[in-house]
Amino acid sequence: MKHRRDILKLALNLPLVSLPLANSLFASTRPTTSDLKKGLKKGLKFGYLPIADHLLISAQDFFDNKTHTLVPIKFSAWSDLAEAFKANAIDLAFILAPIALELKAQNTPIKALLRAHSDGSSLNVRLDSKIESFKELKGKKIAVPSRFSSQYFLLDRILHKSNLTLKDIQTIDMSPPEMQAALYHKSIDAFIVAEPFGVIGNLRKISKTLAYSKDIYPNHSCCILCAREEILTPSIIASLKDSLHQASMHLLPNKVGQKDAVIKVVLDKHLTSFDNLRLKREHLEEFKDFIIREKLSRKMHNLNLDNFIEDIA
Repeated sequence: MKHRRDILKLALNLPLVSLPLANSLFASTRPTTSDLKKGLKKGLKFGYLPIADHLLISAQDFFDNKTHTLVPIKFSAWSDLAEAFKANAIDLAFILAPIALELKAQNTPIKALLRAHSDGSSLNVRLDSKIESFKELKGKKIAVPSRFSSQYFLLDRILHKSNLTLKDIQTIDMSPPEMQAALYHKSIDAFIVAEPFGVIGNLRKISKTLAYSKDIYPNHSCCILCAREEILTPSIIASLKDSLHQASMHLLPNKVGQKDAVIKVVLDKHLTSFDNLRLKREHLEEFKDFIIREKLSRKMHNLNLDNFIEDIA
């Protein structure tokens, strides 16, 4: 599994997006009959993943701008989204804050605009697992979406509650859709991930939840909205702000490609919140300090958050 640890770093250092991915991204913005009627507005390519954290991708339906529209581009892995952002193949994205910080540290011209959500993750073990407390995680194999993830940061906090560190466990980088199968086949002992993957695992009777992130670190940041600097005109900023506010008031579960019943569980249990989208500088500082402490980046020391944050909430 060691090769998984390098997937994100490789993606962040790739100068160009892969040809198949580029073709799919640019093909998705070809004008349709509807576009022609709108006067051939330019499509802003908006990256996201099919997770509950990104329900506000429905902002597409509320985006009102004279010259631009939003074109959602779905990714299945964070490494692909990071690669596309760095290669200028997408214009904006809901992205894990630590990945965004690393991209900015590598001089990718992006700005952080607001939080995509707060809370929204869970730590899960096998349904038949005897693990009932955090201290029993010692020596276990735990999957995370990436070392550059809020989940890895949260796992560190969880372990510290039982006087453990990340060195006391075996961490495995793994794509969220793969985690349930890995848990079922006992390749891992636990996984920490964004919803709805924890909920899905529970409904399938593969996993049970040991902890929700909202109870570990209430109102914590995770994914943020970032955009390439060159698109941030006053008109687009105003349209983004209004459309995302509207989307937060009219959540549309089907927009992320998950079953409505699954998303309903997430919302009914208040596992993910969209109440306060304002960026929290102190949270970004925590992510930055964590990345430096864990020696995940060679360039994070030089990152000035003043050049990264442009709060529009």
